[in-house]
Amino acid sequence: MSRRKINTKKLKETDGKLREINKKSKNVNELFGVDLYPYSTTDSNVYEESIRKMNKIDLQEECIKNEEYPSDDREIMIMRLMKRFRIISGSRRNDLPDNVIKVSKEAERLMRALGGNY
Repeated sequence: MSRRKINTKKLKETDGKLREINKKSKNVNELFGVDLYPYSTTDSNVYEESIRKMNKIDLQEECIKNEEYPSDDREIMIMRLMKRFRIISGSRRNDLPDNVIKVSKEAERLMRALGGNY
């Protein structure tokens, strides 16, 4: 049996092992290896859905993790966690629908001149 010869000019590691270079972008937590944000999401709806799926023990652990006092009442824990989430994330619900685009007055004037109902 003959061994396949590896081109050493392409190796970038000192141990000689071939590794694939992952060019995937990383977020801040992955770059620094610390959790700068205690929640897994910035969307309050996603977070509320995830904690509503948790059982009582998981909710108590989530409360402790997020520096809230755990309770025996499930709804109180959910309410406290959501209140803390909104405070920390600073997320406020916007009453405008997602498809509304704000345009300048000049752009609005041009669109009306072109026959659009804007």
